[in-house]
Amino acid sequence: MASVWINGRVQEVESEYVTYDQLVKMVNGSVSILYTITFGNGRGRKISGTVVPGERVKVRPGMTFSAVGTGRNRCEEHVAV
Repeated sequence: MASVWINGRVQEVESEYVTYDQLVKMVNGSVSILYTITFGNGRGRKISGTVVPGERVKVRPGMTFSAVGTGRNRCEEHVAV
């Protein structure tokens, strides 16, 4: 288990990886809204970056995440324009 920071609050992650959906649920409790998620203080070759829907990142204690809502509903990402 590792303690990570997301939007200034400590959250516990129980596995070696955390997914985009898990991070959104920590912020919002739901995955219906799209978020832009960035992270820092990571592990290995990917010390910082972004997490997008469907991705996961390896967790390190003290890692920081910032999640900002885009104002778009998650269903909109699959609608053809």
